[in-house]
Amino acid sequence: MAKSKKQRAKESLEQAKTEMDAPVKKDAVYLIAGLFFLSIAVYTFIAFISYIFTWAKDQSSFSDSEFFSSLSVVENGGGQFGLWWANLLISKWFGLGAFIIPLFFLGVSLFCLKIKRVRLLRLFFISIFGCILISIFFSFIFSFTSVDRLFGTSAGGSYGYYINQWLMSMIGVIGTAAFLVIAIVGWLIIINKSYVRRFSQGISKVGQKVIGTPEKELQLVEEKLNEEVDTEEELENTDNINEEDSIDDLDIRVEIEDDTVINSNDEIENVDDGVELIVNPQENINSLIGTYSHDELQSTFDPRLELS
Repeated sequence: MAKSKKQRAKESLEQAKTEMDAPVKKDAVYLIAGLFFLSIAVYTFIAFISYIFTWAKDQSSFSDSEFFSSLSVVENGGGQFGLWWANLLISKWFGLGAFIIPLFFLGVSLFCLKIKRVRLLRLFFISIFGCILISIFFSFIFSFTSVDRLFGTSAGGSYGYYINQWLMSMIGVIGTAAFLVIAIVGWLIIINKSYVRRFSQGISKVGQKVIGTPEKELQLVEEKLNEEVDTEEELENTDNINEEDSIDDLDIRVEIEDDTVINSNDEIENVDDGVELIVNPQENINSLIGTYSHDELQSTFDPRLELS
């Protein structure tokens, strides 16, 4: 039988209600999961910090058969479970490299709460690789100190201790150091590609300080050569006189003691001896400047003559 209109409308309404409820349920799951992982991140971080300062006092608690009972007292800020959790991740596994684990939980929380877009699979592998790498790094560093047995095994935990021992026996101290530097740089570049530029600039600056700066030296030499060329051009412009200059290009003035100015076209009358003739050409013609007598000024003036 064909469905009636009432039945079809009812089914459509139920389907629409289901589709509307699905996103709400999904958001609720993400919200609860985000708060859960955020709590784990904070709790793990507190347990780790407390373990660094109280691990030696709490070691005797592990031999107690009633470790997880209320009768057992521990110094760790995370309680009995926090002590067990921190001892597993720090002493047994990754050492100080385990501090990346709270960051991993924080990243998952940010993803679930939709605060930041995070690729969970990439975050997982970067976190695991970082834990192992930092574990080896701290085991290598602390192996040269008197606290190489920090946290009962080493500062890098059991993983870092045994891997560091194997690397040093295979490629030596220098080889292990070089391997760790390259691995850490590669890990940071995987996290953020901007570290490539930062490392390149840092290496360039160190290299310039060690072997000098050829580019700067060449630039200084070039600047000195340019200054010498400019000086020579200025001297040539000062010494050279254009022979094609005409008398129209000259500004000739006669200054008398009473500050009277006489141009070259004016008639000179009743001028005492000892007047000074100043010739100001458009270009510097120092040879035309001098002191002349009254008779010389009344005579015909020829600027082409060489005056001294």
